[in-house]
Amino acid sequence: ARLSTQDGLLRDQVDSLDASSAGVIWFGFNGPNGGLTRYDGKTCVNLTTVDGLPTRYVRDVMVGLDGTLWITTLMGLAHYDADAFTTLTARDGLSEARVNKIIRSRQGGLWFASGYWGTRGGVFYFDGVRVSDLGGQVGIPTKWVYDLCEDSRGTLWIGTSDVGLWRWDGTNAAAVFTNKFLEVHGVWMEKEDTLWVGTGAGLWHLDGPDNLTQFTEKDGLPGGAVHDIVRGPNG
Repeated sequence: ARLSTQDGLLRDQVDSLDASSAGVIWFGFNGPNGGLTRYDGKTCVNLTTVDGLPTRYVRDVMVGLDGTLWITTLMGLAHYDADAFTTLTARDGLSEARVNKIIRSRQGGLWFASGYWGTRGGVFYFDGVRVSDLGGQVGIPTKWVYDLCEDSRGTLWIGTSDVGLWRWDGTNAAAVFTNKFLEVHGVWMEKEDTLWVGTGAGLWHLDGPDNLTQFTEKDGLPGGAVHDIVRGPNG
């Protein structure tokens, strides 16, 4: 089925989406006319700043294990629960308002990436009560983090805007193939030690510590840059 503005979608260009175990799909839209659309299989309901969203610039959405919604925005990390929004800001430990990506941790908390030019972004962790800024602890030399993923060993893979791909095992951080690409938009773990990386220089496949393959427009990509990666319906 195809959804559009004719069906009640806030906008035809969707920037992010996630689905709950009950089958409810949330769509995120980033821009001056952005916001959220909730689709239950029959009806679209749109939510914007009028309903309590802190801004219409929505970067990412993620449904929690409890069915509530987490929203990364240009004005903090928002949470939608029981028809009400709350927003985590500097008073909760968030040093940068622009939040780019959010993922669940193996420990039950939330990892999120933030930052933009000239901002105090980086890597943050939310344990359900307090936000911790782990930028200094992780030790990556940038404040602009685009994307994150966590493998089964708990290693955090960090995609940055200007210093490439990094991995952090909870103690030490190390750069990964930074001589190949510096601008990383998306990271996705296919299986243990096998990672897909979307960059400003195409799509890269890391299979083990030394095997790296690049895919570009010559291989069928529609453009030179890859901004996000998700698993398709056929795996």
